[in-house]
This record gives sequence, C-alpha cells and structure tokens, in this order.
Amino acid sequence: MKEAGPRRTSARWRASVAALAGDGSPGFQDGAARESRFNDPFGLTVARDGSIYVADAGESNRIRKVSPSGEVSTLAGGREGFADGAGAGASFNTPSELATDGEGNIYVADTGNNRVRKISPDGNVTTLAGDGTAGFRDGPASQAEFDAPVGVAVDKDGNAYVADTYNDRVRVVTKDGVVKTIAGVGRPGYADGDALTAALFDTPCAVAEGDAGEVYVADTGNNRLRKITKDGRVTTL
Repeated sequence: MKEAGPRRTSARWRASVAALAGDGSPGFQDGAARESRFNDPFGLTVARDGSIYVADAGESNRIRKVSPSGEVSTLAGGREGFADGAGAGASFNTPSELATDGEGNIYVADTGNNRVRKISPDGNVTTLAGDGTAGFRDGPASQAEFDAPVGVAVDKDGNAYVADTYNDRVRVVTKDGVVKTIAGVGRPGYADGDALTAALFDTPCAVAEGDAGEVYVADTGNNRLRKITKDGRVTTL
C-alpha cells in the first residue's frame, strides 16, 4: 500500500547569489552592468519586460534602469531638488521605494521632497501627489501633504499606496487623484484594530498589495509585519 502525502525527492533547489549591476564603488556611471556605479541604491522594481528600475538615492538622485541585456542607463533625474520634466530635466531628493504598473509607469516615493512622483515609459516625470510640505493633509492630490514617504505600491486598478513614514500612516492616492488615509491615527505606537480609529504604526517604511486587495506594511519601528484588510482592520502577521 502506498503512503499518502507529498512525495519526497532528492532534488533540491539551490539558491545562488551573483552581482547583477555595480562594481561596488560609490558613484555614478552608466554602461555595462558590471562596470556601472551606484550611490546608495535604495529601492527597485521589476517591469514586465524584465527591466529592473533602481532608485539611486544617495548623491545621485536618479532613477536607473538595468536592461535584460545587462546595460545600465539613467531614466530620469541627476541632481538633488524638485522639478518635473523629461529625463535629466527632472529632479528628485532621496528617492526611495519604487513600483510599476501594467502600463510601464514607474512610481517613486520621493522622500526628501515629500511627494509621490510618476515616470512614464519614455522618461517624463510628473508629480502624482504632494505639495512638497512636510505635513499631513488628505484631499486633492496636488494639495495633499506627506512627511517623508518611503514606501509605495500600486494595485491593478492604478491606486498607489504610500507608507507615509513620519506621519505613521498608510495612505492611498486613488486613480481619480484623491489622497486618503487608510490606516493609522498619526502618532507612533503599536496597536491592531480598526484601521482609522485604533491602529498604530511606528515609522512604516514599505507597503505591498496582496492578491485579495489587502495591504501589507513593513512596520519598521515596531519590528513587525502588519496587514490592512479590505474591510478596514489592521492585524499583525
């Protein structure tokens, strides 16, 4: 009689780590991936075509691209500051986490500018949300205020979720251009419960969306992983 349950095999998946891009020295250099240079790369996202986009956050303040063929190029940015525009004409201030949508747009948590930015596939940079003031305000995206947002994620409908780090909140920029708070009451701490009246976070730094519409949060200051359900509850994983 055969035993029930999963079959055991002797084959094992073996992980290996290899350098994808960068020569290990801080700086800026495009070109062949192994000869390229980055300066404090902070966040990355992978597009459908296999291209990897990198938030090169240090003195570089650029969004870089590693192509599937192994070439590094600059998509946008090049100096610290704030400016929308095409390619090198745009400016960032400590870009952190990145996300990409199904149309190839790149979303940037522009931490030092207290804004969320959007880069089209051809490298044109616009401001998705935030007026640049370090503060807290929901409402129309152009008038909203964030305080050092570090994390961003985008769902299949085009809504951008933001880890509003120093506000200890999780926000959303809807596809209609409105900023709303979905969790956190605005002071550091730890508590599960109703997302808008009870839940507390401490320096949330990353967000991700699940298949069922839930939002996962790296609650950095609390050393915990949290989940925000679609019905407005926060739990600890």
